Amino acid sequence: MEVEEYTPRVFDSIRGRLMQLEPTRVVVDAAGIGYGISVPLSTYETLPPPDGEVSLLLHLVVRETEWRLFGFATPGERDVFRALLRVNGVGPTMALGLLSGFAPEDLCAAVTQGDIRSLTRVKGIGKKTAERIVVELRDVVAKDLVRGTPATPKGGGSSDLVEDAVRALQQLGFDPAEARRRVEAQAGGVDPSSGDPSSGDRGLGDLVRAALRSP
Repeated sequence: MEVEEYTPRVFDSIRGRLMQLEPTRVVVDAAGIGYGISVPLSTYETLPPPDGEVSLLLHLVVRETEWRLFGFATPGERDVFRALLRVNGVGPTMALGLLSGFAPEDLCAAVTQGDIRSLTRVKGIGKKTAERIVVELRDVVAKDLVRGTPATPKGGGSSDLVEDAVRALQQLGFDPAEARRRVEAQAGGVDPSSGDPSSGDRGLGDLVRAALRSP
């Protein structure tokens, strides 16, 4: 059973040293405490390599068995995440999957254009849930994603794109075999051996989004 969430004032933002960096999860050291934070792929792509300084906006989800922090690079991403949580049938993992499965501008387009088919390609989202998202969030998503466009990717991730993409899908709820099947089916469109870290991270984002939305 989900317990009532704390207000955003409890944990509103964090600034500190990036200790660990994975697709959809980071650890930030702030005043000697390491905070594990789930992040969408669009935020991950803006982060520096480990040991760099980061600043994230936060949202806290409190459940009976756990407290879970979610971090965002922009106010718009966080507002859309919170709006998604208000849609019946959408939980934090599904909301994170939507923000990871689409580039921000593509999510805005899918919702405002009523593209139910694209939304249902994200794990766990059926037709009825996608229809509710479109009806309830058409105006919200357009406004908030325009208000907070993520920064240009900084290239903080690993160059092993396939393994990073597989881990990202597992953290978004896929079992290991399904995650690997989806990634390997899409991996021909990126270059895992790219020597350009910035180019590599853009390849990771493309790969994970394609895998999330593949059959």
